[in-house]
Amino acid sequence: MISAMKNEGTVPITVQVAYGTRGELRELLKRERKRRALLSADRQWSTQRLSRRFAADVRAAWRQRLAVMRNEGELLDTLDALAAFGVRQELKERGWDRPWPPYPAKARNAGRWPGAKQGGYPETLSFRLPASLENQARAACWHTSAPAIHELHNWHERQQLILPKRRSSPAGLDDALQVYGRLAAKVTTTGTIWRAGVRRGMETAAKLCAAPKPV
Repeated sequence: MISAMKNEGTVPITVQVAYGTRGELRELLKRERKRRALLSADRQWSTQRLSRRFAADVRAAWRQRLAVMRNEGELLDTLDALAAFGVRQELKERGWDRPWPPYPAKARNAGRWPGAKQGGYPETLSFRLPASLENQARAACWHTSAPAIHELHNWHERQQLILPKRRSSPAGLDDALQVYGRLAAKVTTTGTIWRAGVRRGMETAAKLCAAPKPV
C-alpha cells in the first residue's frame, strides 16, 4: 500500500478536456492576472522609499497574501491555483474531503481504469496539484470505485471465455453490455475529478472577473 503523501511538494497532472477549454482558460487567466496587478498596486504593497529590509518584509507579506487568496479561491490567476481550488471544491461537494485509507500501487498503474470513458476530450491540460490533494483525490476515487472495478474485471474474464468461441454475437450480449454500463457508471477516475475541478475553478474565476471592482 502507498501511504499518504506529505503536504509539501506538488504532483504533475495531465488530463484530457473538452474542446474549447484551453481557449476559455487563457482568457480567464489573463483577466485574473490583470486583477492581480490591480490588487498589487494598492498602497499597502508599495515598496517605494522603504529600506531594503522593510521592502523585503512588504514583498514577503504580499506573497503570503497571494497564497491565501489563491487557496481561498479569491484570486485564481494561475492554472495551478485554479485547478487546485476547483478540485478541493469537487471533493467537498462529493463528501470526499476527508482522510482515506492508503490505496494499492496498481491505482497508479499507467493506462485507463476499467470502466473509464473514452473519447470526447480532444484537448490536453497540464498543471500541478499539491501532493496531499492529489493523494486524497486518488484514494477517494480508488476506494469508492474498487468494488465496481473488481466486478468489471470479472465481467471481462467471462466475456473472454464466451466471445472467442462464437462467430456471431452470443445471446444475452445486450444484457451483458447493460451490466457493464451499470458497473462502469460506478467508477470515478481521477480524470473525472481533474476535469470537474478545472470546470469548477473556471466558473469561480469567471465570477471573480465579473464582480464589481472596489472603489
